[in-house]
Amino acid sequence: MSIPLKPLPQSPSQSPSQSQSKTKPTHSLSTHLIFLTGLTTFFLPLTLLPYLYARRRRVGSLQNRVRELEGVVEGMYREMRIREMEMKMKMREKEREDECREIQSDIRYLLDQAKITRRHTQGMAVKSIGLSLADIASFIHQVELSMPTTATATATATDNKNRVDRLWVTALMLQNLKLK
Repeated sequence: MSIPLKPLPQSPSQSPSQSQSKTKPTHSLSTHLIFLTGLTTFFLPLTLLPYLYARRRRVGSLQNRVRELEGVVEGMYREMRIREMEMKMKMREKEREDECREIQSDIRYLLDQAKITRRHTQGMAVKSIGLSLADIASFIHQVELSMPTTATATATATDNKNRVDRLWVTALMLQNLKLK
């Protein structure tokens, strides 16, 4: 769209060729647009180049920072897995220690029971030995009573009687013996 320019009024003294030479040449709007487009095509990239260069550097530094952070996250993840495995190992070790304590407790209990049983059986064995000695003493006494006594046998019989009495006393002591 162009704006029509009106020619200036001519004075009678001027000729038409003189009036045209004094007026400025008119440029159309399309010429102005072409000129403006040319300037823009030349200067716009020049003005945008520093901005784009700075932006590119910023994006590059951000990419580097992202790579660094990825490395840090990966390191933290590895450390977390290591700690998780350490915790699992500690838990297993604690469980083993608890099991060992439980087994040791069971072993102590069984040893105590074995000691009690051994004392009981030893006590029973000693008492049964005492009963056996008492039976032997009784048998010897019965045999001595059934034998005829002679003068030489009387001295031996007294000595045997002391032996039989000692057997009776020993048998009684064994029966009444209390073991620890």
